[in-house]
This record gives sequence, C-alpha cells and structure tokens, in this order.
Amino acid sequence: MKKSIAGLLLAAGLCLMLTGCQGEAIALPLAGEVEAIQGENLAGEPVALTEAEDIAAVMEVLSTGRSTGRESVQDAPLTEPYGSLTLENQGGETLLYYYEERGATLVEQPYTGIFRLEGSLEDLLAQLA
Repeated sequence: MKKSIAGLLLAAGLCLMLTGCQGEAIALPLAGEVEAIQGENLAGEPVALTEAEDIAAVMEVLSTGRSTGRESVQDAPLTEPYGSLTLENQGGETLLYYYEERGATLVEQPYTGIFRLEGSLEDLLAQLA
C-alpha cells in the first residue's frame, strides 16, 4: 500500500515538473489593442503594418513565444542580424527584437527574456510586405 502511494506521488510530481517546463509565455499587449507595428526586418528594411488583419497575423505568431530560460540583459541583442518590432497601442509601446538561431526564431524582450516562436516571423513579414 505504501509503495503504491509513493508511486502515485512520484508520478504526480513528475507530471507537475514536465508541465512546468513548457516555459512562460511572452508578455504582449492584447492583439485587438495594437494599432500599428513598426520596425525593421532582418535585412534592415522598414516594416510598417496598420491593417488589422496583418497585425493579427503577426500577433498570432508572437503569441506562440515560450521562454527559453535565457535572460535578456542588454538594450539590444548581441547577435546579428536582428530585426525589431514596436507594437504601438494606446497604452504605449512594446519593443521586441527577433533573430534566427539554429533554425528557430527567437524574440528578445529587453530585460525581460528570450522566447522561442513556433514558425518564422521573417517569412510572415515578407508575405505581408
């Protein structure tokens, strides 16, 4: 009896540990509140999005961001090339940098953290241009 209770507790603990390893989500303004997205892509070309559909598409990709566990301790990424996006809304602005590393798109929120996206932000921005 004691072994089965100990086994159940061990299994429950493992489940909690595994679900906790998914990483925290990136902190973003609500998609409906973003009025414009300005910035530069990886090639240094300007990005300017004001259409609600375009903004929603970018916000959908950004919302997949999960923490890598790495910290952002600079005003801008140390890696190059990188792109930048400023999400503009009535409450202010949210500045994000993004770059590609080992086949993944990473988003860096200065002094907050580094997040891995599902999908390519650069490809989406090229489609919307």
